[in-house]
Amino acid sequence: MASKSKKPAESTQKKKEKTAPFFMNEKFRFILGSIIVLVAVYFLIAFISFLFYGAADQSKLDLKLKELVLDREITVQNKAGKTGAFLSELIINKGFGIASFILVYMMGVTGLRIISRNLVRFRRNLVYSLVTLVWISLALGLIFTKAENGSFIYWGGRYGYVLSTWMSSMIGFIG
Repeated sequence: MASKSKKPAESTQKKKEKTAPFFMNEKFRFILGSIIVLVAVYFLIAFISFLFYGAADQSKLDLKLKELVLDREITVQNKAGKTGAFLSELIINKGFGIASFILVYMMGVTGLRIISRNLVRFRRNLVYSLVTLVWISLALGLIFTKAENGSFIYWGGRYGYVLSTWMSSMIGFIG
């Protein structure tokens, strides 16, 4: 009886080894990681282009996304196209400001981690990146306000601007 119970256990173990979950498949992980890295490169191009051409595209970015993308007569100077200009406006001005480049870095590291290319310590780097993202956004929101320099860009983003305004009202500028 003891020998009979070992044979079914071995056969079920072999079946488990053969059928790996879809998301653990090597090909799927490589494709997913590659897509994430490519999206990070796209965001990097869009963000850099936004820094140079954002002022020229500002009036067009006030439109809804559907109108902006579907109307062929509207052109933007952003090298990533209309979608890149819209996403840059959304993530930089309405998000974390210049610190949003850290999001691109985090996406790149995550994509490489999925491909099994561990260039940095992932968890520690993720925590440091998130803390740095919030801190830089807050600091730039405190230093640069949109009203002061008349620029098209919130250097600290809307997040940094609102949080720095709130903190200044609570503890003062010096605090």
